[in-house]
Amino acid sequence: MKSVSVFQVGMRRRYIEAIALQKAGRLNFLYTDFWLRGGKEPWYLPNGVSRFNENLNETNVKSANLIGLMYPIIRRLVKKKKNLDKLHYLISKIISKIYFRQIKKSDILYAYSGEAIHFKELILSKDCELILDQKGMPRSYYREIYEKEIGDKNQFWKQIELNERIEWSLAKSVLCGSQAVKNALVTAGCDEIKIKIIPSFYPKPLVNKYSAYTDGILKVLYVGNIHPMKGIKFILDAAKLLEVDCEFTLMVNVKVDLII
Repeated sequence: MKSVSVFQVGMRRRYIEAIALQKAGRLNFLYTDFWLRGGKEPWYLPNGVSRFNENLNETNVKSANLIGLMYPIIRRLVKKKKNLDKLHYLISKIISKIYFRQIKKSDILYAYSGEAIHFKELILSKDCELILDQKGMPRSYYREIYEKEIGDKNQFWKQIELNERIEWSLAKSVLCGSQAVKNALVTAGCDEIKIKIIPSFYPKPLVNKYSAYTDGILKVLYVGNIHPMKGIKFILDAAKLLEVDCEFTLMVNVKVDLII
């Protein structure tokens, strides 16, 4: 049975992929930037518990905690989104070098889009197979939104797009969360044969117990960040096409109560 190593920077869905591999008896190690040993939150790390999951055996976790502690501090000092992209790339590259020799011993590497590129030589050497987690849209999709909507021409994103295409060519399988993402990946140049759809899931089925209409008004609630990647523009554009009264309430990281 082939062993699998998971490489990730950030908590990314609370480590559910590593936990699933552990339950299947396939997890070699989770390599990450920070792990809260024992789940005990120190005073200087108020949200540290988010970097821990009791369902994952700590003996299967290897973390570069010193770098992991520095990462959020540096993030807060960075103002521009393009510099955050560069920072994430740099941090993941440093951690990949720290654990490269250990990861090389695994049969399969499970890595995320934007981070798998650091293992290009390892994958090309045929010592290890790559499963690429591409749950989000390809970067070219987001770049077009940024350039069109806010005029942000992030030159570093062109390098990220190139890296993304290299990752697709290296991967044995590319995992995504929906048909929409798959379609975008194929349009961007990913081999359709490699793409596998694994839908996002919830512990219990979601049941809509309430009508979306109140007093003849269609009411929509959005909870999240105001960000071009979140697709709020498409929701608002769709609302303009409706021939009914709509009320949109956005619960976000700025004070907004938008009624259309």
